[in-house]
Order: sequence, then C-alpha cells, then structure tokens
Amino acid sequence: MKPISFILFGFSLIIFQTTVLPFWFANLPGCDLMMLLVVYFGMYHELKVSMPTVLILGYVIDNLSSAPFGIYTSVYPWSLLIVHWMVNILHSGNRLLIVFMPVVGLIIVNALFWILLHVAQPGFQPPPGVGSTIGKQFLLTLIMGPVIIVLFEKIYSLSNRWLRKFKHRQGRAQV
Repeated sequence: MKPISFILFGFSLIIFQTTVLPFWFANLPGCDLMMLLVVYFGMYHELKVSMPTVLILGYVIDNLSSAPFGIYTSVYPWSLLIVHWMVNILHSGNRLLIVFMPVVGLIIVNALFWILLHVAQPGFQPPPGVGSTIGKQFLLTLIMGPVIIVLFEKIYSLSNRWLRKFKHRQGRAQV
C-alpha cells in the first residue's frame, strides 16, 4: 500500500507544483517540491519502497519538463541514494539533519543536473542569470525546506491513520 500512496502523493505534488505554485508565486524561482520529496523519502523511508516511487515520479517529471529526456529519471534516484547514505552515516536520529538535508538535496540535484547536461550536450552554456536563480532557490530551500519536509511527515502520518481506520471499518463490515 505504501508505494501506491507515495505515487498518488507524488502526482498530487506534481500537479500542485505545476499549476498552483506558478499562479501564486509567479516571481519566485520556485522551490523544487519533488526534490524535497526525494529528500523526505531518503530521510524517513526505506529504499525498497521509495526507489520505485522516485523512478516513476522522475519519469513523469521528464515527460512534463522541457529538460533533456531522462535527466530527472536519473537525477532523482541518485539523489535519493546519496541522501539515504548520508542520513545513515550521520545517524538519522539527529533532528538537525532536517535543517541541512533539504539544502544538501538541492546541491546534489543541481550538481547532478548540470553534470548530466554537460555530458548529454557537449558545449552546453548555462543561460545568463542562472547563478542568481540558483541563489534564490538555495535561500528559499534553506527557509522553507525543513517546514515542507515536516509537512510531508504530517501528511504521511495523517494518511496512514486514515487508511488504518478505513481498513478497520472494512474488516468489521465483512464480519
């Protein structure tokens, strides 16, 4: 049940990020909510459940974005592995990780994104003003990243509670 709920949550997040956020915050560079979801999966969930979810969501983002095809399908799983590895090395019980891991995730995603762009398209030149955009993303992720990850955890726990109640009612109805 976990992978299905993760994928449904990811699809909802993609719809929110592509339709609602640009309407409300048109002048901001945007916080990559999928990157924060990947960081959340790496921090709190096992790889056997989160890796297929990240692969499917990366594929969906690849189809919706104008980036070279396959870039998100390859960047998000590697980011998940790196974040999961870092959390295991740094001991996930440390609550300070929630402050730093979104920024680390942003650095990982941007680094892998630029490396893959240079490999896929030799001679690629970044557009002008990309430095200021990345700086704004960095600042926005530093401020909002921990809040969004805590929000993901609350949504996950509420949905689990709701599913348990639903399963309990289904079990009583069949008896």
